[in-house]
Amino acid sequence: TMIRIWDCFLLDGTKVLFRFALAILSIHEKEVLQRNDTISVIKILKASVRLTYDYEGLFN
Repeated sequence: TMIRIWDCFLLDGTKVLFRFALAILSIHEKEVLQRNDTISVIKILKASVRLTYDYEGLFN
């Protein structure tokens, strides 16, 4: 997945990073919205990024 992200980044530039960030946020939107503080949101996102292997979901 990371190699694919690098490929997109090298091809299209920094806008790809924003797209992937938005894709990750949209995938985990429910968990993020249930949190009340920033630290717990960061913990959720860190854990979810480590467990995100569905690169097709990120690219669509």
